[in-house]
Amino acid sequence: MIKLVDCTLRDGGYYTNWDFDKNLIKKYFKYINQLPIDIIEIGYRNKTKEGYLGEFFYLPQNTIKKLNKSTEKKLSIMLNAKDCNLKDLDNLLKDLNKEKTIIRIATAVEKLETTFLLAKEINKKGFQVAINIMYISKIVNNNLFFEKLKKLKLENNVFCLYLVDSYGSILPMDLEKLINKIKKVSNIELGFHGHNNLEMALINTLTAVKNKVKYIDSTILGMGRGAGNLKTELFLTYLKSQKKKNVNLKTLGKLTELFVPLKKQYEWGTNLAYMVSGSYTLPQKEVMDALKVNRYSLAGIVDSLHKEENKQNIKKLTQENSVNSCIIIGGGESIDNHLNSIKQFLRKNKKITIIHSTSKYINKFKKLSNNQLFAVAGDELTKLDKIYTHIS
Repeated sequence: MIKLVDCTLRDGGYYTNWDFDKNLIKKYFKYINQLPIDIIEIGYRNKTKEGYLGEFFYLPQNTIKKLNKSTEKKLSIMLNAKDCNLKDLDNLLKDLNKEKTIIRIATAVEKLETTFLLAKEINKKGFQVAINIMYISKIVNNNLFFEKLKKLKLENNVFCLYLVDSYGSILPMDLEKLINKIKKVSNIELGFHGHNNLEMALINTLTAVKNKVKYIDSTILGMGRGAGNLKTELFLTYLKSQKKKNVNLKTLGKLTELFVPLKKQYEWGTNLAYMVSGSYTLPQKEVMDALKVNRYSLAGIVDSLHKEENKQNIKKLTQENSVNSCIIIGGGESIDNHLNSIKQFLRKNKKITIIHSTSKYINKFKKLSNNQLFAVAGDELTKLDKIYTHIS
């Protein structure tokens, strides 16, 4: 029998900075308690970080207590393997209810061994623990991954290995292949967390279920980073119609309506950019961040990220042109704010090379005699009247 995990508060936090209206939280628990959801993932536990991140990123003790009183269901909390180590665990786990709280650890294949050490220690402390392997579209043919699984015997300390389609790019045939390969080397229960870049979240989930994957993640209206996730309401509706699952559609409708204003505000869901990132197995966060900078076209972003050339542009420019010292001119307001001082400095130091990472301020510096190079992406090149040196 499959187990359903709703991750709306954790995955949806990428849009809200892990802050949610208290009235929404109250109603969310009221309705989800009436639906056949087995586990509610409420957020992250983290050490303090710079910048503002909200209540469900840190989950302080008083929040945990309130949420425990709000439901009889099990609660899940996510840790990031890259952000914690063994010495952090006592502080991160000390005030959690061991009987009611599941700990999931998100990790990459490269960190599987160290993540397993974390999982073993968490399990020793009395918690059920799962490991979420990210970027599964890249490990289908990674023999080293399967060798690690066979050697580590995760099933002795970990109740579930989650397969996370981080790029939203895996296809059903590859997912089935991955599941079958894992089953040949390990007896561990499996889970699936699908992203919806290629609108494959549902069919991939059905493929996972067909192949005896037990734990399934979803979110209300698909709320989640980038293109979002499998929709809780979609999967529950499918289970009701096809598997005779006891789902109250009126309650499901009320739960879904709670998140409509957030959907209108943040507009998550797939689009051409996310479809491309899924098709080319690109990190959707990098596509998201690049699109926020209006000077880049989608074609330029894909070309830059897919070939991974732009990350090395400045390094290549300085090596190929024997640049010993340089100043990089970006597109921020600080250039305007300090333009006269920068130009004065460059007139006095004519051996310093100017490297433009955008076309925005080229005309401001064109009269200077300093050597000038250009490290720009995609369509930015079309904005240059004259190119002295470029990498495209």
